[in-house]
Amino acid sequence: MVPDAVARAVPDAAALRASSRDVGGAAGGLVGFVVVAFDRHGRHAHMRMFAPEVGVVEDPATGSAAVALGVLLVDRGVLAGDGPTGFTVDQGAEIGRPSRLAVLVRARDGAAVGTAVRGDVTTVARGELVALLAP
Repeated sequence: MVPDAVARAVPDAAALRASSRDVGGAAGGLVGFVVVAFDRHGRHAHMRMFAPEVGVVEDPATGSAAVALGVLLVDRGVLAGDGPTGFTVDQGAEIGRPSRLAVLVRARDGAAVGTAVRGDVTTVARGELVALLAP
């Protein structure tokens, strides 16, 4: 997808609702949709995230989607499969809240093993991911 196509994207709320039902509903399935264009050479993404089913018409900066993109890009061989790689994500300009996130992905043997995101945004929620490992 080319960057201007990302800027022109308009979510289809009915299709999002139908997709959510197809994967288990909002409680355990799809709650949003990300549109992204990635420039391999400049290591830069233009991203938009829509989640109208959970009250987010469009998010101006989605750190969770940015790090997920990094994991996907390593998995697909777009980013290096070993060592750290950084890239930037621009988001929010279309809704008058431009944001830039810096993403770092650490990979080993072709798989992402760590991610981090930072940027100047307004925090609206905090959370913690905890991995539960079987004994």
